[in-house]
Amino acid sequence: MPTVSAERLEQICRSAVLAMGGSQAVADDMVASLLSANMEGMDSHGMIRMPQYLRLMDEGLINPKAETEVVRQDRAVTLLDGHWGFGQVGARVATRLAIKAAREHALGAAGIYHVLHVGRLKDYVLLVALQNMVGLAMASAGPAGGAVAPYRGARARFGTNPIAFAVPRRSGEPVTGDFATSVSAEGKLRLAVNTRHNVAEGTLIDKNGLPTNDPNDFYAGGALLPMAAHKGYLLNLMVEIVGGLLVGSGAAALTKTTPGNGFLIVAFDIEAFRPFGGFVDEMEELVTTVKSTKSAPGQPPVLLPGEPETIARAERSKSGIPVDDEAWSALKAMGVRLALPASLFEVEGR
Repeated sequence: MPTVSAERLEQICRSAVLAMGGSQAVADDMVASLLSANMEGMDSHGMIRMPQYLRLMDEGLINPKAETEVVRQDRAVTLLDGHWGFGQVGARVATRLAIKAAREHALGAAGIYHVLHVGRLKDYVLLVALQNMVGLAMASAGPAGGAVAPYRGARARFGTNPIAFAVPRRSGEPVTGDFATSVSAEGKLRLAVNTRHNVAEGTLIDKNGLPTNDPNDFYAGGALLPMAAHKGYLLNLMVEIVGGLLVGSGAAALTKTTPGNGFLIVAFDIEAFRPFGGFVDEMEELVTTVKSTKSAPGQPPVLLPGEPETIARAERSKSGIPVDDEAWSALKAMGVRLALPASLFEVEGR
């Protein structure tokens, strides 16, 4: 397993996007999303995705040159068509428009359809929080037919359907949370296949609806399970409706062709509710109270949502980013397909 510097992964990502026909601005957005995922230990949403995007481009399902189009704007709400460009690019356009609307209307919302994969939702809600607003996002995210079974179901019907939020603080990084409403994100199954690891019990069912911990069973017709049983099922269904049907992206269970991601982001201007200073003062009190909670016996210290990623980023900034052998081989094959310089894939000791 090679360990690669952030600078090297950035070069590979930027070079690949440009070779695929994307602009420098598109490459900037892709680097910002994919590299931040790798830096924060979320490898399932990092550079492992680039070979997948190349394959989708070859199949005509991603157009790196596409421009995001505003198709409807009504007061604080904007609806966009991504025209099957990179989802990370379209989602950033939506985020900027939601922030702009929140400045004018106290709340701002933007949705986008016709994008295949928007990546980590944290990237977008964090942009909102850095503008001293509260960000909330959700994405319907599944292949045709679905990837997640409903509670008590034996077949996939929904996407993994993540939800994310971010809240500014007076000091320190914003509090962020980003989670799939299934037990696991699909990308983590991809990593488990690459590294030949089983997943935890209660994550999957196979094509016959029986429990399994072999991630390969998912790709052979199985399904992920909703997190927290019926409660995760409720959240999953909510995101399928609000993040999919509402924004015009459809639902995984209702199509035989890929619906892509539906993405909705909402920005809340804190000043419209109360003075910003008082809000962040109470946020600091809340953070201090939570962090000072005594750990349960045998457990490490209590962390805030987002802190594990901050810790991983500090560690990987020093030591580099481990890339599993399967993912590295796929990146090298992508480099050959795009005629990228072989020197980009030269890693000491490999």
